Amino acid sequence: MNYNNYDRTVLSEKISRGVIMLINFKVKNFLSIKDLQTLSMVSGATKRKSERIVQKTNFGLLKFSAIFGANASGKSNIIKAFQRMKTIVLKGTPKYIVDEYFKFDSNTIKDNTYFEVELAINDKFYAYGFQINFLNNAIVDEWLIELKNNKEYPIFERNVLTSSIDRKDFSKEISKKLDVYIDDVKSDKNILFLTYLNQNKAGFYKTNETQIFRDIYLWFENQLNIANPETIITSGRYYIIKEHLKQLAKFLSCFDTGITDIRIEKSSNDELRLIPSKLIDNIKNDLLNDHDRLKGFLIRILDDFLILKLDKENSLSIEKVCFYHTENNKTPLTLKEESDGTKRLLDLAEIILTDDNNKTYIVDELDRCLHPQVTYKFVELFLSKAANDNFNNQLIVTTHESRLLNFEILRRDEVWFTQKTEGATSLYSLEEFNERFDKKIDKAYLDGRYGGVPIFETIFPISCIDEDQTTR
Repeated sequence: MNYNNYDRTVLSEKISRGVIMLINFKVKNFLSIKDLQTLSMVSGATKRKSERIVQKTNFGLLKFSAIFGANASGKSNIIKAFQRMKTIVLKGTPKYIVDEYFKFDSNTIKDNTYFEVELAINDKFYAYGFQINFLNNAIVDEWLIELKNNKEYPIFERNVLTSSIDRKDFSKEISKKLDVYIDDVKSDKNILFLTYLNQNKAGFYKTNETQIFRDIYLWFENQLNIANPETIITSGRYYIIKEHLKQLAKFLSCFDTGITDIRIEKSSNDELRLIPSKLIDNIKNDLLNDHDRLKGFLIRILDDFLILKLDKENSLSIEKVCFYHTENNKTPLTLKEESDGTKRLLDLAEIILTDDNNKTYIVDELDRCLHPQVTYKFVELFLSKAANDNFNNQLIVTTHESRLLNFEILRRDEVWFTQKTEGATSLYSLEEFNERFDKKIDKAYLDGRYGGVPIFETIFPISCIDEDQTTR
């Protein structure tokens, strides 16, 4: 049973101070990724469409990247690497052994897996990363480094094997607290120091001196949104708040879904039987302790959206999100009656509609269930927003939609490819090929010019079929 609940806390999401953008993501020895691979959001030499580049001191940052490649070339493993890093930051090492190292080389089984992000936080730059050994399910080392003037200035460096954490100098009060925290966690192989510093330590962040630890953690928690083909990105506030429903309806109408309106309608309390009684009790208790009951709880269950609220008698009432397809049609449809393509658009709508300016969205198989023209339009809408100077969100997608391989819509540095050789994934940018801007790159890609396309072998060669027919 699948449900998502959104309470008052989620609707007033805590975000870090200032704008955080991804510069680079690095991963090594993870699934099909053997050697160190880097996905870079640093802009290349091309000057085209420079209006959607965020200019830093001596480089620019992209707001969009698309990864192309054949099936099983490792595109999804890049996304899974982002997700695994995020999960370890938020929850520590897995509670079970995960054999996610590269398996096609006996020498890599005992090797560590490497994760690192480089982030721009306002006008400062940081590298945060760690290594984990999946054979032992243990963190090996961890680091947070400020990058300035082509030099590295460590904020902390941790070596779990020697139970040591070296740190930079802080004020006397902060140093005293940090030394206590270091002593608590230095030999713990199951939790990152960054994670530990963000567990029930509100008093530690009363000074700007320590804010960097909070900013990076909150980027992973609230601002890095990763979606596999079954994940919902669009948050519950778009269904609970009626003004946002109008936005959703307008968004869907742009994609020729036939939807003209989305409304919240009263529903029969008989549907409470579909919800586990323990969950109902938890929701009611939360609502009783919540002084802002207008938002309620949104639950997605059995492919429907249900909104649970308390009435004046403190009894649970149920509303349902309904979809209307003509101006005069009085018969609403529920989510389960909509097409898979419409559901997919609803799941991803927040990427286009959000007023937030501090998000990194990563979507695996953007084009799943979507018509090619819908995929193209979706990217086009995002890129039109990206041309705004005040828009700093980033979107990274994997896709097979070759229509996007067009210099009329994408920059050369926004295009990436994956290719697998002897089981190992390589990730590389179209920027490396330095193609002319009049090049038909979609045809060149499908012809194998850049790799990353399937190579077929004939199971039954034509000659064998012909020979078989001539003997009959």
